[in-house]
Amino acid sequence: MRTAWLILLAACGSTTSTTSTTSPPPAGGGAPSNIAPPPPAGSAATASGGGSALLPWPVPPFDAAQTAQVTACDVDTVAKQRYAQNLTIDALPGAYVIASPCDYAVLAVACASRVADGAAPPAACLEAYTAAIRANPAFAVAGSMPGGYFGHATIVAAPPVARRALVTAVIDYKWSGLGDAVAWTLTVHDASTHPTTSITGLKASLKQPDPTKLATAMTTLGGALANLLPEKHLISAVNCFDNYPEWSVTLTYDDSTAVSLTTNKSNLLGIGGPWQTELGGVTYLQLGPDLADAVGAIVEQTGVPLGSPQAMSCHGFDLQAAIFQ
Repeated sequence: MRTAWLILLAACGSTTSTTSTTSPPPAGGGAPSNIAPPPPAGSAATASGGGSALLPWPVPPFDAAQTAQVTACDVDTVAKQRYAQNLTIDALPGAYVIASPCDYAVLAVACASRVADGAAPPAACLEAYTAAIRANPAFAVAGSMPGGYFGHATIVAAPPVARRALVTAVIDYKWSGLGDAVAWTLTVHDASTHPTTSITGLKASLKQPDPTKLATAMTTLGGALANLLPEKHLISAVNCFDNYPEWSVTLTYDDSTAVSLTTNKSNLLGIGGPWQTELGGVTYLQLGPDLADAVGAIVEQTGVPLGSPQAMSCHGFDLQAAIFQ
């Protein structure tokens, strides 16, 4: 994972203000994770981009019972009440008898809050996370849960189209904020075989990308559709002021299927995001680094500018409320 692109601001479920900074604040801070007595049968979560997903494609839209269970669980509050701050990760599983999906989710949050910034949650954390998500996928967006497991588990398998060859990609990017505005559109043809590029909106020409590396990056982009969770409508997840990246991408595959994706002005990720799309009449949000990482690789290969804020101020964003409302 390119952490330079993938700063998940750990403000989900929080409204705490932060001081202005010239770069995105560090990830972490109040992330979530941990295990409990024996979880339901099934392997622990696997790293995003490899191994099996926790859930098959597609995850149906969350129903009222699922969202009500997550709301009533109040994972962050209960985790602090249930697990004393001086308990280590190893001590958490035996500190409370697990009897419900909510209990697993609370344990997962308590565990992740004890994981150092940037570190991968231990297997015990991932087992609790896995049990909660498989019982009720809506727990994936509960409170601080997204920050603790972002990029550490493949939540949902990619749709079948992601296994097809990518033919064309049109990548439209705009940046505004406290700094010089940026706007360009990059088009890549023969994306997965012998990619050729053209760009509009820039006065300077692109650097010449390595064809093999660019083809690899484009193939990765075409397959980067795992971790899509349903939402009622597109959201603008804005966590920071004065830094507004905006992406719109259209991917066309070898069967002529076109998939349109957007960040909808969201900036929870340093490069912009999370990404969102509509497939089969359902709107989805990607709770994982897949697309951001893939786009970051293309930025590296082509040298397109992203813009940079001279300063920015970050607060909190309640992802759970935004997706449930």
